[in-house]
Amino acid sequence: MSSSVGQRSGVGASVPPTPPPPTKILVVSHSAELYSGNAEVVRNILLGLLANYSGQYHIRQVGLRPISAVTSVPWEIIPTKRSPSPAGLVLAPSDLDGEETLREILSSWLPDLVFIHNDPLPAFRQIMAVSGRVPVLAYLSIDGAPLPDVLRGLPAKVSFATMSQFSKQAFCALNGLRAANCHVVCAPADTGRFEPVEPAVKMALRRENRPLDGMEGVFILGWVGRNQWRKQLWINFQIISLLRTGRYRRCALCGTAQALKESGKFCPTCGSASFSPAQPIGDIVLWIHLPTGREKGDWVLEELERAYGLRAGTDILYSDDCAANSHIAVSDMPLLYQMWDALLYLSGGEGFGLPSLEAMACGLPVVYSNYSSHGEWLSAAQGGLGISGILQPEPPHAIMRQISDVYQAVGAVLKLYEDRELGRQFGANGRAFAERHDMDRIAARWHDIIQECIGRFS
Repeated sequence: MSSSVGQRSGVGASVPPTPPPPTKILVVSHSAELYSGNAEVVRNILLGLLANYSGQYHIRQVGLRPISAVTSVPWEIIPTKRSPSPAGLVLAPSDLDGEETLREILSSWLPDLVFIHNDPLPAFRQIMAVSGRVPVLAYLSIDGAPLPDVLRGLPAKVSFATMSQFSKQAFCALNGLRAANCHVVCAPADTGRFEPVEPAVKMALRRENRPLDGMEGVFILGWVGRNQWRKQLWINFQIISLLRTGRYRRCALCGTAQALKESGKFCPTCGSASFSPAQPIGDIVLWIHLPTGREKGDWVLEELERAYGLRAGTDILYSDDCAANSHIAVSDMPLLYQMWDALLYLSGGEGFGLPSLEAMACGLPVVYSNYSSHGEWLSAAQGGLGISGILQPEPPHAIMRQISDVYQAVGAVLKLYEDRELGRQFGANGRAFAERHDMDRIAARWHDIIQECIGRFS
């Protein structure tokens, strides 16, 4: 009887332990509500953490560039300051990298960790704003950047992460940092949103989203990115011009493409002296998705069209409604890759090159510059055809960037155009790689790194 009464009254029953309070993380990055590569990366990292470690994290974010939201997220975003102007509110020059907002938040809310995701130079300024008060984990999104002398003495409690071994080596070598203090974590692939589609679905998407006569049978090369010098966008214009005009020659034995001016030289691939004039390919186009609009950036796209004799709407296509302050919805982004046949990604250098990962998740083969972080991951995945080139210093920091060999790239595109099964195999390889680096797996990696950083500096 006494035993029964004791059970009913709770006497002797074990009391579950009180769960520890959630780890407080203050994130500093492009606002996760925006359309940008940085926003996409940090959004997928945080969504993965919250989904896999429910109740263990309390996240707030200093939202950089809070100008045009395209989605919403389940954590608080504190936008950086804006100033009035004749055109309306604009970003405040004094808070472009969020240092003012960051200091204000830290004066009233002390997180367990400040997580920074940005280009190196803004990240260094944000690190200095924290001033060693709490541990900092900086996830750098560009390969290599030399520290200014004023920032050489980084405060204690700082750890770094990059997206590849290539990026880690470049960053540590430039700045004399210990490799042990720098983690390597691939960007997370949203394999649920970005996924392959069957050929019949691809054709239906083309008809629905981009009405163009004969679109269903056209071989579409896609490109996604910002109009920046290091992206080397001009190379894509030259490639599509050569393919559509046939102004090159091909080895009769192995199909290697070569410039007409190389007449008389042996094939660098097989040694043959037998070449034939190339034929124009009328059913191949380049589709450019530029989030900054045609009229802005380091390359004047209209001038590139004129230089290479390209016609907008015929040889080269541009995404509609993609300007400085308006973009397609985040949920619609996979449609681009699902309508394309290959990604032409000859960027001179990246921190990772998120479009290459999105393309792999969609089972799309990639013709890529075999340099920088995206080259490392694509080569590991066997997700396409890598192109070599020459290295040139990037102004003004003298960081090396690759200028890819145009005719190698023409030959690689021709291989995919002529052998669709080869493209499907590369696409399957890329999809398998993306699945190994999906949001859940990358969340587990970040969880371990975050706990290690906090524990080491507590």
